[in-house]
Amino acid sequence: MGTYPSAARQAQLRVALALREFVPDDAGDPGPPVAEALVEAAAGDYPLLVDHAHESGFGLCLGEPPPTTAQVLVHRGYVVALTLVGERQTWLLPAPMDPTPAWLDAAEAHGMVVVELLPPGTWPAYGRGCPEDERVRRFNARLRLATENAAVLHGAATLIDE
Repeated sequence: MGTYPSAARQAQLRVALALREFVPDDAGDPGPPVAEALVEAAAGDYPLLVDHAHESGFGLCLGEPPPTTAQVLVHRGYVVALTLVGERQTWLLPAPMDPTPAWLDAAEAHGMVVVELLPPGTWPAYGRGCPEDERVRRFNARLRLATENAAVLHGAATLIDE
């Protein structure tokens, strides 16, 4: 299995873990939440990430996420990597992420994580002391704009818990 980037250099990735609840069309009770991983690569890494995503089966963020050959790797309770291209390319997170128990439960219940790949610049810059609700508002506004501009890819990645 090839690893990108090499062990000498971590990828410039930003990752956020979220839970999404879906409400059925008939406005019934929401189904069980789905674990999501929102991934933004730096401009220099983005073209290769997109190539790997397309080879893995990712598509535009419209409708249901397509099944892919991607995997989200969890090691000892920490999210550590995203593999693409049928496990041939591994994108290491800059640092292991400690997901909430609810996120892990949702990922395990479905056996998968919805991965959304965001274009560079989606993550806004925050000044010191920026309140959490303002950071969330800014991020969601930029994410909405990127999605409307057909710049977000998504896919269902298998959860691998080692």
